[in-house]
Amino acid sequence: MKTPKRFVGLHNHTGFSPYDGLGYPHEHFKYCIENGLDAHAITEHGNCNSLAHAALWVEDWNKNNADKQFKYLPGVEAYFIPDLEQWNRDKLAAEEATQDKKVANKLKSKQEALQTKIIDVVDENDEVQDIELTNALTIEDEEESKSAKNFDPVKRRHHLVLLPKNQNGLLKLYHLVSKSYLYGFYRFPRIDTKVLREAASSGDLVVSAACLAGLPSFNVFQELQKTKFDKLEHSLLDDRTMLERCVAAVGNAYEMMTDAVGRDNYYLELQFNRLPAQNLVNRAILEFANRNGLDEKLIVTCDAHYARPELWRERELYKQLGFMNYREYSPDNLPKSRDELKCELYPKNAEQVWGEYLKSKKDTSFYDDETVCRAIERTHDIAHRVIGDTPQDKSPKFPTKKLVPEGTTPFKHLVKLCKEGMVKRGLEEKQEYVARLREELEVIKAMSFAGYFVSYQKIMELARGVNLVGPGRGSGAGCLVNYVLYITDLDPVKWDLPFSRFLNIYRKGNPDIDCLRSDHLVNTPSGVKVIRNLCVGDEILDHDGEIKKVTFVASRPQRKDELCFELLLAKEGTYGTLVASENHRLLNNNGNEVSLAQIQVGDDLFNHVKVAHKRVVSITGLLTDISIQNTHTFQCVPFDVIEFCKDQSQCLIHVDTYLNEVQEDFDYKNCWRTWI
Repeated sequence: MKTPKRFVGLHNHTGFSPYDGLGYPHEHFKYCIENGLDAHAITEHGNCNSLAHAALWVEDWNKNNADKQFKYLPGVEAYFIPDLEQWNRDKLAAEEATQDKKVANKLKSKQEALQTKIIDVVDENDEVQDIELTNALTIEDEEESKSAKNFDPVKRRHHLVLLPKNQNGLLKLYHLVSKSYLYGFYRFPRIDTKVLREAASSGDLVVSAACLAGLPSFNVFQELQKTKFDKLEHSLLDDRTMLERCVAAVGNAYEMMTDAVGRDNYYLELQFNRLPAQNLVNRAILEFANRNGLDEKLIVTCDAHYARPELWRERELYKQLGFMNYREYSPDNLPKSRDELKCELYPKNAEQVWGEYLKSKKDTSFYDDETVCRAIERTHDIAHRVIGDTPQDKSPKFPTKKLVPEGTTPFKHLVKLCKEGMVKRGLEEKQEYVARLREELEVIKAMSFAGYFVSYQKIMELARGVNLVGPGRGSGAGCLVNYVLYITDLDPVKWDLPFSRFLNIYRKGNPDIDCLRSDHLVNTPSGVKVIRNLCVGDEILDHDGEIKKVTFVASRPQRKDELCFELLLAKEGTYGTLVASENHRLLNNNGNEVSLAQIQVGDDLFNHVKVAHKRVVSITGLLTDISIQNTHTFQCVPFDVIEFCKDQSQCLIHVDTYLNEVQEDFDYKNCWRTWI
């Protein structure tokens, strides 16, 4: 008998599906990699909240594991209803009924005619708790749905798994999720056939039928309204008439969905667990697919909800704790062992999925091993052949269309705002400020950052209307544009704060601050250089071997009566130097701040990055220029020895320091400093 050799889970949840999934995405990915999987989809309930966490972790993993690449498949398990317009009419009628008893009675009679009378419709992971939510998140609770006896058109929702094939598909997915909250939200976000058809028109989405909460299952259960849920067994379809009705029910769901997304993009989902109703639905789906030659449209999913198989108890407890306020909680309701679980919902590999299938197959005659084997392996083909790369667009997005008047540009509008701000600050007649503003605007224009400042100005304007706002912090306080836009309240010209530290044409991304002696040796792509010979634009290799550019350089002479010391630090055979004045504050091995004057040979300094210590080997007084002002507070972080010589004073090293608490009277222009 052939068994599957490859599998990718295309339907899974993490802790970003509240009270249903458990754990962070990277915890799921780590187990997937351990378990022999090379890809994994995350399809949270109604949201894409885990996407950034998952994408960044996988990006970092692939960067550091070239021989063991892993593919993250973003997606969402959406809530689907056939018609949002009809649903909105039903919702409006329900709202009116809460105010008018006559309307309520009329609506009740209408709904009674629409009742499905389905009892105990549930899947192990996916029906919804009917409670008011203030955070607009989708909370799943399969136990609650066991008691759902009536069909309420306002509360109606069916699960539908959506996976983008490419970046355009990812944008379509974002639009779908946004529209579900804007136009279909009543406790839970919904999409309908029309919205889905628009998003899928380009063919960039893969869609699957989901679990027992999906539309095919719902249609099948409607044909068995008089049967209790725990009695919904596959043997009911031994009745030829019932089989035909249930196959037709699956067909109706299939036609509705393929009409919306296309036959090439829709898949019927099989799952294997210990729920009798699952075998019933599987049988109806397999019969429909067999009759219509749709074997290639079958897939198998394991619908994982927790990261590792041993976490089943934690997930069961988490579900119950999540709803303590809504029903009686008792430890007696928890399964006592894995054998009592109706579903084991961890990320399975092909062999484990096949094992679940063999358990479900017992006492049945309708399963075909080859068909199921192909459906399991088909998920791997979809993950790697149908679904391509879905790169995340990390560029900032600004609402300039709403903030910038028609007929002008973001930069022209920024200039206008700055002129108005100069007048409000009373600076329009001061040439020093005018020249500084012109200089800053030229840099902002060259870097195409006007949209950022226009947007941030509006953010701070709104913020100041509702709460207290501080004067500003960090390098942004050195920007006059920020000051005249009332983004900050610290005058950079008065305090001689450099704009170059905040923004300049050489810098890409956030600045990195290093304080170094003028005679320090640094590594460059072309060899070793003395730091005093560096210029703006020169390239430097950091301790990770990455190339960075010098974007700002300044220096200052030694102050009167100021004594500077050089500390030689050692750790595990490596050496590095640190230059500081006697009033500098350092962290000792207890994590307490002490001045350099209190440090002695043999003391340990605390390393806050890797929680390690570096032993002070020697302290030498210097008469040379120093690089750091004595009012700074800093911590020592790891350094790497590039080359070790017998003469320690000639070692070629990197010494990194972090600085904070820059004083307002600090003379930036006369201080030796490089921003790399």
